[in-house]
Amino acid sequence: MAVVKKLIFISALNTITVNTYYNERCKMYNCNLKIKGDMEKMGTKFITCGQAMIFCSIKKEDLLPLVKVSLTVQTAITSY
Repeated sequence: MAVVKKLIFISALNTITVNTYYNERCKMYNCNLKIKGDMEKMGTKFITCGQAMIFCSIKKEDLLPLVKVSLTVQTAITSY
């Protein structure tokens, strides 16, 4: 099975946050949780950019446990 790396950047960062954070920000349940979990089971690796997290004021503990953080978007693919 091929490994798929999914790079999550600024506009989609909320989709990879824990439900408490998502609910606080978006005022609704994070409907992305199931599909992200299913994608992980199929071998997808989720990576986000630390600089984008700072820009969006998202902390590591706000992210789902399946998400890896890379320093920059340029190093994201080679980091994991």
